[in-house]
Amino acid sequence: MILLLTLLAGVVDLGRAAFTYAILTDAAQEGVVYGSFCPADTTGMLERIRQSASSPVDLSTAAITMNCSYIDSDTANETTCASGTPEVGDYVKLEVVMSDFRMVMPFIGTIIGTQSLTLRGESQSPILTVSCPTN
Repeated sequence: MILLLTLLAGVVDLGRAAFTYAILTDAAQEGVVYGSFCPADTTGMLERIRQSASSPVDLSTAAITMNCSYIDSDTANETTCASGTPEVGDYVKLEVVMSDFRMVMPFIGTIIGTQSLTLRGESQSPILTVSCPTN
């Protein structure tokens, strides 16, 4: 019975990690949708990511980082959003990283060597306009 309960708890822990990965991927997609209309507004993209999920993983308070880059549609060269210039037809790519996802079951940490995982969600979309539309 103890072995079965331990295995069940481990499966639940890994399920939590898979669910959080899906939330990060969805959050990256939300940020990319915003970025396809406002590619130079990285602060707005991060805010959209943080607002995209509230339960059970609250991204508004979670320790996440966003890596933003532009991909040139002609050459496939990738530049960071801080140093690149967005153009219509190029792609905006976001990677959302949660660097400290804590595993609850101690035996998983023994197997993988750490009690925390780094989870990444990624998405990209074509840039539709380079200036943010106004209301």
